[in-house]
Amino acid sequence: MFSKLFNKYLTNDFRFTSEDLQFRRVRMINCVLPIAIFVLFVFSFVAYAIELYPVMVSNLIGGVLAFFALYDFHKRHFVFFTAVLIVAIEIFVLLSLFWFVGFNHYVLVWIVVVPISAYFLLGRKGGRIFTFSFSLRVLIFIFLNYANWETQGFTNVGLLNLGFSYLGMILIISYYELSMQEALKNLERKNHELAILSITDSLTGIYNRIKLDEILFLEISNYRKTGKDFAILIGDIDFFKQINDNYGHLYGDRVLKEITQIMGETIRETDICGRWGGEEFMIICLNTQIGGAVFLAEKLRLAIEDFSRLAPHQVTMSFGVAQFEPLDTIETLIKRADDALYLAKKRGRNRVEQL
Repeated sequence: MFSKLFNKYLTNDFRFTSEDLQFRRVRMINCVLPIAIFVLFVFSFVAYAIELYPVMVSNLIGGVLAFFALYDFHKRHFVFFTAVLIVAIEIFVLLSLFWFVGFNHYVLVWIVVVPISAYFLLGRKGGRIFTFSFSLRVLIFIFLNYANWETQGFTNVGLLNLGFSYLGMILIISYYELSMQEALKNLERKNHELAILSITDSLTGIYNRIKLDEILFLEISNYRKTGKDFAILIGDIDFFKQINDNYGHLYGDRVLKEITQIMGETIRETDICGRWGGEEFMIICLNTQIGGAVFLAEKLRLAIEDFSRLAPHQVTMSFGVAQFEPLDTIETLIKRADDALYLAKKRGRNRVEQL
């Protein structure tokens, strides 16, 4: 329950998902702002305790602005505006601190937070502009105040500043590392999805011709090494153009899907089925000679014929079968199976032929 609520908060009520380009920036904003509010109010209390009232006021203003930024971000979801506002708040608070406290070793440690957060929140171009602007102001402040520079020891307040700035750097860098890991995982997942899409027929969900060609190449290489036989079936739906013309392409798509389902239920686990193109299918039968391949083709033919008897238009399928021979190539093997299919069509369709 807590995990779901926290994720809802990090994603602005699930408005942003991992698919969005701004997703990691959104999560960083939602992490940085509550921490900034907490730190600024803590330092307001510290400044009050040591009677640095101007610093207390500037920290309170920064905390209120951070709270407004968080509220506005969850209301309007303006990522870039909020990111700019966060960096502006950082610069305002730090410049106020420099102005009222003066430069000393524990104030300067906060300088490192600005470029890190600016680059992460605004990107390379925006981060460069804000970092350059802030650095220039810091250098001007140092130049104007260097004559009055006073070295200070590590007081408790100094150690507190050092500790919080160090923790801030750790949190930001840790978030960056986490974001990089998530980005890489997301990229890997997308690449995997694209790889699957590139070898899958979008309509039927089985392998497409690209993948079938790849498997044939591998099986031929395997045959050269081990001598294991394999055969292929090429099946073509009879009179498929008439089915599309008479019943529409949506019905034709349904026929293709149903035949795919029948094939999946009929073939063996070692057989590989794919859509060769249009209304043609190919099945690669591993460790199989011509007799076993013909038997499977006949089994498929009967299953398709029986399944479609009650349909508006009975669907039948013709098959051409060929076994790989030692002198074959991919082209010659496919040509023999295709010639066998042509022979089946010529001899009346709804039959199996081999060559």
